[in-house]
Amino acid sequence: MDAAKRNNDDLSPAAARRALNLISEIDQIRDQIPEPVAMLTAVTTLLSHELQTELCMLMLQNRETTAVELKALHKRNQISNDLIEQITRQLAKRVMALDSVAVWSGIDLFPAQEALHDLWLTAVPIIMGKTERLGGMLLARTRPFSNEEIDLLNLAEDHIDSAVIQGYAYYDMQQRLRELEAIYQIDHIRDLDLPFDDMLNAVLQQLGRIIAAEMGFIMLYDQAGHSLEMRAATHQDLFELTSQYRLVKEIANDSLRQGMLNCRNDLGQPLHSVMCLPLILNDQVIG
Repeated sequence: MDAAKRNNDDLSPAAARRALNLISEIDQIRDQIPEPVAMLTAVTTLLSHELQTELCMLMLQNRETTAVELKALHKRNQISNDLIEQITRQLAKRVMALDSVAVWSGIDLFPAQEALHDLWLTAVPIIMGKTERLGGMLLARTRPFSNEEIDLLNLAEDHIDSAVIQGYAYYDMQQRLRELEAIYQIDHIRDLDLPFDDMLNAVLQQLGRIIAAEMGFIMLYDQAGHSLEMRAATHQDLFELTSQYRLVKEIANDSLRQGMLNCRNDLGQPLHSVMCLPLILNDQVIG
């Protein structure tokens, strides 16, 4: 069933005090723990303790891939482990798609899992404003959630969405700092007046550290501008790459044709991800 928001004025004095205390604690977490994962974990733990749940989990939609990712989890006992095994990305997407808090019974949600039939689950979509869906929360316990607790979760969600946005701002700031640091380090290498190939190797090593790459290489066109030559590599033994060379070359050629960064993920094993960036000087692709 859907649990629509009631007016905050309908809360009893005791419920209003409880809500104010919870909101105050969430705001305190936001102020004291800026790192997003730690902040969301603390919020999840707080809600789990406040509502005495067997399981409380928080999912967010990846801003780049749009995939739903589990970001924070608090569980108490074995039934939590059994429940976690049944919570799929499809169920997480269902939580995100809600317009308001919904309460589900374990027997309806997991009819084939008898051990979960006594559970009650509350799904909370995390929505900024009216339309920006950020993620969702799923809380479970063995006794039903009261209307007062549903109201409490509705009020909490109004502050959790702000915490998520704050986390995004933190990540964006950290990313910008990393970008500035990378530019500084590469400019510093350039100013060392190293021999050309040594400079390329130093730049490549630095880029590999910045993005935590396991392997990297720089290829430049020959003087005729027809074929690519390997000019720098992070590994002395390139036999590790030979079995995947055709795939890497295909991605590199795509990047050169498009004149833009080409990133491929989930390629399988042993090569999981490849990112290729064309080198362009004075509007001419040089490698």
